[in-house]
Amino acid sequence: MRETITEVATRDGVRLHVRGYESDAPAGEGQPIRPVLLLHGWPNSGRAWRAFADALLLGPGHRLIAPDFRGFGDSEKVTAGYTCDTFANDVEDVAASLGLSRYALIGHSMGGKIAQVLAARQPVELMGLALVAPAALGAAGAPEERKAAQRAAFGDQERTRELVSTMASHPLPAEMLAVLTEDGLRAAPAAWNGWIDTMREEDFSAGSAKIAVPTLVAGGGKDPLRTEEALRRDVVDPIDLAEYAEVPSVGHLVHIEAPEALAALLVNFLDRLPAPAAGGTGG
Repeated sequence: MRETITEVATRDGVRLHVRGYESDAPAGEGQPIRPVLLLHGWPNSGRAWRAFADALLLGPGHRLIAPDFRGFGDSEKVTAGYTCDTFANDVEDVAASLGLSRYALIGHSMGGKIAQVLAARQPVELMGLALVAPAALGAAGAPEERKAAQRAAFGDQERTRELVSTMASHPLPAEMLAVLTEDGLRAAPAAWNGWIDTMREEDFSAGSAKIAVPTLVAGGGKDPLRTEEALRRDVVDPIDLAEYAEVPSVGHLVHIEAPEALAALLVNFLDRLPAPAAGGTGG
């Protein structure tokens, strides 16, 4: 798998760090390459998708693009813009800057909410939507005790490691746990608290009916944060073209705990979408 790094400037001048993943396997002559934007969850970065990208790219056919949201990972640590609409604008700016004329969106958790906000705008370039243990478009009021504990974990290595660990159903590999902990510690204060206090509470539920592309919602069978019942009620049922699939025996970090199983699901889903022009890259 080849990995590249690009920087993109948003419409309000924020510098975003964008990873690109492509297969080492040569594409056949005239084979279309589908761009897929990967939107990470809180408090991660685009590199949380690396194992999934490695599994999805065992063969050619896809170009994966994983931006770090503003305030996270290697993107600029600004103090403003921590709203769902602004994050959706940022994703639009990444797609436009890279010249993507056709693409699919995959979003995890927080990134799943942002993907839905963007899909509800009905961009003509969007071909399909996959949501991995996503936050719903409606306001998700968390208990104040939980929010206080999440705020208190900011900048604390042990608390951040514990916070990330409890999202999974089984112990994470030490190397991946270290990456996720480091990403949490690198988040800007405004980014860390922006999800806890603002973005999670924003209500875009009216947008579900506006999502008009094929949508796959993938949930972890042992997710401590999103049950199948809640995902079906709050995400699948309100979207006309949505279907649900479970990845058994994993928690909230589906793409990290079971990258091969999730990749198999999503290759099947992506292959059912309209193909890019033959020989094209979606750009």
